[in-house]
Amino acid sequence: SAADLVSAFNRMAAERGLHAISQPLVERMIADGAARLYSVWRGDELQTMLLAYIAGDKAIFLQGASAVEKDNDGAGVLLQWGVMRALKAAGLRWYDMGGLPSLDSANGIYRFKKGFGGELVELGAEYGRSGALANLARKLTGR
Repeated sequence: SAADLVSAFNRMAAERGLHAISQPLVERMIADGAARLYSVWRGDELQTMLLAYIAGDKAIFLQGASAVEKDNDGAGVLLQWGVMRALKAAGLRWYDMGGLPSLDSANGIYRFKKGFGGELVELGAEYGRSGALANLARKLTGR
């Protein structure tokens, strides 16, 4: 459910210093058909989930989180593969799994995404939100 995703994501976000996501917003996006929620279960236990934004014949990975503390057991690979199959079956033609922090083969996210065999597409820089203090520091240092 949206509540499961928001709870798991916001727990991870707090640990990593990320911004929390809003349950009413996620629920509204799903209800409006602008997003789809996918999950992997092991028996009665939710393992991992992701939210994909739908735009025409394209989908974009928005958020994902593990519901349980676990070692890398393949649930993430199963989830992404299942999402790709479901999106293709629904007539979508393109799925953006999100960016990469580096193209270094030592980077786990790079290896994970490359393992699917898709095409690496340069989409340009992402925008990040920063506070007034960080903006002032950039102005003062010229960066």
